Amino acid sequence: MYLFALYNYPHRPHDSRRDLDLASLGIVKVLEGRSGDTYPDMPWEPKAAFTALGDYYRG
Repeated sequence: MYLFALYNYPHRPHDSRRDLDLASLGIVKVLEGRSGDTYPDMPWEPKAAFTALGDYYRG
């Protein structure tokens, strides 16, 4: 089972010891204090699984 986002497991790319996203089953990376680049109005960025699921269900 996978989840869309685990908001209490933020992505911290500059601090691997505190990058809780590494343990997340979410298909997006939750960002701290900023919005994403792909979807500028959202506080997350898609992971590879996000695109893979979209491609699969698109048919």
